[in-house]
Amino acid sequence: NDEVSLIRIETAKLRKQRNQNDLLLEVHRIKLVTELRAIYPILSKPGDHYFIRGAELPRDVHSGEVDEDEVSAALGFVCHTIVMLGKYLSIPLRYRIVCNSSRSAIQEDGARILPLFLSRVVERDQLWRGLTLLNRNLDCILGARCLDAEHGHMLAKLQFLYDDITKK
Repeated sequence: NDEVSLIRIETAKLRKQRNQNDLLLEVHRIKLVTELRAIYPILSKPGDHYFIRGAELPRDVHSGEVDEDEVSAALGFVCHTIVMLGKYLSIPLRYRIVCNSSRSAIQEDGARILPLFLSRVVERDQLWRGLTLLNRNLDCILGARCLDAEHGHMLAKLQFLYDDITKK
């Protein structure tokens, strides 16, 4: 009985220490995400216009509404943000992202590398597939945080994730 009591006491101490460590980890994550949010702020304007760090990312990147370089820069910012969120939150991403600023890419199941930028040499279907995989990575982070990924625009999802993490 004395041995069982000692084990229970030790278990309670360990549980309390783990809870404290979990709390400290979450506080550290909130701080990191707050800093990331300051580096890559997201703004929305009426008419479904979203901006990350001042660069607009239209819903249809091929619409021609926004300059190719600006769209590519915005996609590079999104890529870096998703990679950093995955690291900060200890959430593995399904598809490997190659962060290379406005010439970023994503790797599909260890096979082909798809572009995440606009250019005359980039095929529309390849970019579309790359954007789909990038969205899936973002949905993976949202799902791991038990968040609903119903928001349509990629930057709306990122804003929702920022809000959820930093307002806890």
